[in-house]
Amino acid sequence: MAKAKKLTKTEQWIKGQNRRGSKLRDLLPTLSQYRRMTPTMRRKYTNIMQNWKSNSPSRKGKALDQMQKYFHSIPGRTNIQQVLGGRMISNLESLYQNEQEKYAYEIEEAPGNIYRQGKPGAGFGFMRLDNLQHDKKGHVVGAKTAKLVGKLVMFRKMKRSELTVDNYELRDYLEGVEFYDNGDEQVAVARYGNGKGRFIDVYNKSTESTETIEQDLTRKGYPREKIDWDNPKMRRDDITGWG
Repeated sequence: MAKAKKLTKTEQWIKGQNRRGSKLRDLLPTLSQYRRMTPTMRRKYTNIMQNWKSNSPSRKGKALDQMQKYFHSIPGRTNIQQVLGGRMISNLESLYQNEQEKYAYEIEEAPGNIYRQGKPGAGFGFMRLDNLQHDKKGHVVGAKTAKLVGKLVMFRKMKRSELTVDNYELRDYLEGVEFYDNGDEQVAVARYGNGKGRFIDVYNKSTESTETIEQDLTRKGYPREKIDWDNPKMRRDDITGWG
């Protein structure tokens, strides 16, 4: 009986990332797809692995960017790969653009202040470009790297289900859950990035505790860290459609 061929380090890594629930699974080739690649492409994935396993945020960000770049060159992609991987690439870019100011500078491990040019918390707005350091070609120093690391931060924080959601649903990306007070009751409303609200449920304050409401909202798919308990609003019929 022939002895099984020992996997290379890159093959071991790819096999490990193809486990159920892994976010990288939707961007990387399967082991058989990797083996069908040209030697040049296989070397690119070895480089991706080395960057991803490093402790450098900029190298990890570059690895994630390369996974998206070479995704379309994977031979024999299945329909599910094309759908989920394509959604992840599109959604990550859209969400980064929408949340740019929030993530571009919130990188604690960033070395050498390269990501902290200008006022912390501000994005790469056109009004601010003149205040940033430029290279000889007129490009903002560190801007590309900051974007890659910013997208890496977002990729790490988000669940796989959020990254692979249908592109049309992404337009309603959840920003938070608000409560509209009506005396003995509170109306829970989901607030989305497009400015719209969606009715969730009515909770009786005399019989429901914060814990039971939180459990119910979590069960319905609303993450607890996005629930605003501290700022209940007066009832607004135009938002809730209630009353």
